[in-house]
Amino acid sequence: SNLLEPLETPANFMDIRNVGVLIRYTDYGFYSEGINPDECLIRDLDLEGLGAPWEVYLYNSFLIRQEYPDISIDEFCKGRKKFMKHILSFEKIYSTPYFEHLEEKARANLKRELEFCELRELEFCELRVPDIKV
Repeated sequence: SNLLEPLETPANFMDIRNVGVLIRYTDYGFYSEGINPDECLIRDLDLEGLGAPWEVYLYNSFLIRQEYPDISIDEFCKGRKKFMKHILSFEKIYSTPYFEHLEEKARANLKRELEFCELRELEFCELRVPDIKV
């Protein structure tokens, strides 16, 4: 049996294409506020971890670094700082009421990591992922 058979109908094909659109909503280089409710929710889900407790946030930062092993430490940190500054420039990080309670913690985490990166005190780029239970 072909597992993809149900997806070969035109209606389901459109659903698959919509998934690609939803994924592109997380491209923060092209961020625009509140285009539609789906976009707002997907972005909030993607950024949810920014509002986690500091230890979890830091763990996630280590994991993100692991996704880019071929990028130099300096280039990774440069890109990471650019991302953090970009997100901090938003009037509101979260666009839906479901996530607005994370706003303050997310901003604090981003500012804390940015400060560490700028002071070169947080060399998470060179470290292995710590053994933290999330």
